[in-house]
Amino acid sequence: MKRFFILLYILVTPALAYSQASLYFPANTGQKWYFKSTPVDTLNTPQDSLSTYRIDSFAVVTTYEGLTANVVLSKNGLRETVPFQPYTDTTYINLDGNNGKTYLSFSAINSLLGTIDTTGIDSILGTSLSDLLARLASFEGWYTNYRFNNTVNSTYTYFQYDTTITIDTITLPMRFELRGKRIADGELVTEIGTFQTKRFVNSFVLSYLLGVPPFVLPVGILTVKDSIWFAPNMWIVQSHIPTSGIDLSVFGLPSFTLPGVKITSIPEIIVTGVEETVSGPPAGFELLQNYPNPFNPETTVRFTISREGRYSLNLFSVSGEYISEFGSGIYTQGTNKETIRLNNLPSGIYILRLEGEGFSSALKLTLMK
Repeated sequence: MKRFFILLYILVTPALAYSQASLYFPANTGQKWYFKSTPVDTLNTPQDSLSTYRIDSFAVVTTYEGLTANVVLSKNGLRETVPFQPYTDTTYINLDGNNGKTYLSFSAINSLLGTIDTTGIDSILGTSLSDLLARLASFEGWYTNYRFNNTVNSTYTYFQYDTTITIDTITLPMRFELRGKRIADGELVTEIGTFQTKRFVNSFVLSYLLGVPPFVLPVGILTVKDSIWFAPNMWIVQSHIPTSGIDLSVFGLPSFTLPGVKITSIPEIIVTGVEETVSGPPAGFELLQNYPNPFNPETTVRFTISREGRYSLNLFSVSGEYISEFGSGIYTQGTNKETIRLNNLPSGIYILRLEGEGFSSALKLTLMK
């Protein structure tokens, strides 16, 4: 009997460890991910000429809305310019045993739709899908959408919201759902290597509720599926949103399809010719992107300096007009931080400049009220 339990321990322990969410996320800040985002048409054929590029950065570990959060900053753009652009989006990730939680916000729900053009469904439904999603803002919070120890092919719902929309004079009951499903582990070959991955499918589902509560039958109208691959110590290494079908037959309207997007890992983006012509500050002098960004009304800025000295942080409008000083004095070598509050300024983009010891650096802050 003792041998049986020893054998059971040997067999089960590696499986349990392999399902720990923390094993799939980088251990230290500073990790950067590089992605190529390629739209696919209604036949799921990649449209390489329309590709854009994304850079994610593991910025800091902090406390956000009551949980320990790994803060990942993101930016999108053309290959030639994205390395020099400011980070414009923030993702919060909590790792809790076998579960990976993300802080779900209105922007996060929109991002699940990828680069899909919803103009068609907007015009047919007589309202904006974004307007419908805006009603979900009050449900922002932490949700367990990646369950690394979940039974394969077992679907779980981590968000559901029933509401109504009005088209002309007709009010229709609708349901929003976010579902998750872990599918079979598998090998993934990418440009940056071959990985043994955990795989999930997140689904955004919009349904029409047929019947009278409590006896209602959800009739699916739109399902957007996002397949995601996780690699050990790397987190997400690939994502794929295929073409989605819009079934409006329940309203007596024609059905159609929406194109999707494939996001793949690529090697570090190095733009030659630009860096070689720019005389920048010395190594160790860096103004890091603020988090969160966009923000309202408070954000934190970190900066690294190679030697102790007198430095200042000043805020300007995009037209170059001086607004205020947010830090000035003697700062020690290493990483420092300041909290910036913009209570009395309108939404918009502002420029923060770090100056000292003969060097300067600037970044864009996005205030969104």
